[in-house]
Amino acid sequence: MTKKTEYFVGENRGNPYAFAHAAINDGADLVIASGPHVLRGMEFYRGHLIDYSLGDFNNYDAFSSSGDLDISAILHVTLSDTGSFVSARFTSVVLRTHGQAFVDRTQASARFVNQLSRDDFGAAAALISANGAVRPLN
Repeated sequence: MTKKTEYFVGENRGNPYAFAHAAINDGADLVIASGPHVLRGMEFYRGHLIDYSLGDFNNYDAFSSSGDLDISAILHVTLSDTGSFVSARFTSVVLRTHGQAFVDRTQASARFVNQLSRDDFGAAAALISANGAVRPLN
């Protein structure tokens, strides 16, 4: 993640990092972003989880499902009644023939997201444990 304004086919897509932080600063308890059709890292900001993209969960034949485009995830987040983070569970998914999603026992998505999270967010990274639990790096 560049943490800068992003463009796609000449269209200004904004700065997802600035947007997510602004949403938390303005009172959001959780941010789950989307858009690039690929997984992105996760971070904890001011105690709140931000997931920058879960990729495509399902797609149609017209979309590619190879390389980084064939891995995805299911994210289950539990917040308290006041909106505080309680827990999150990440399930790795792989897209197969005709874009159908299947649970991926190899955990490729979790490993990929962990690397992105470390690279992009350092000490603020949200990491996925072997059992799928999402936790702050520190």
